[in-house]
Amino acid sequence: MSTAALQSTELIWLERCAEAHRLRTSLKSFVRAAWHVVEPDIEMQWGWHLDVLCRELERARREPGYQAVYNIPPGTMKSLLVSVLFPAWVWVSEPSAKFLCASNGAATGPYLTGACT
Repeated sequence: MSTAALQSTELIWLERCAEAHRLRTSLKSFVRAAWHVVEPDIEMQWGWHLDVLCRELERARREPGYQAVYNIPPGTMKSLLVSVLFPAWVWVSEPSAKFLCASNGAATGPYLTGACT
């Protein structure tokens, strides 16, 4: 293998390692990257509220016992982010983590269950 090809291969590997690190350490990056897997037919509409929610969820992961209430209108990706994407993000680095998610809406539960499969 030529030096140029080896350097190119190493560069690709380093870029992939950097991307993997970014996705493991940033919930926002993970959500943006994983969106098409969970909702392949829907274009993501990112808003400032998702920046705040991602920061709050990252804080909840760092600080055991941290509690918060999220009052965000329906249809703003709150349930999908909190009940599907956040646990998936945590499981990437901590496969033994456990989550208990609940819903108060008859339609939300089956939708979120389908998003997890």
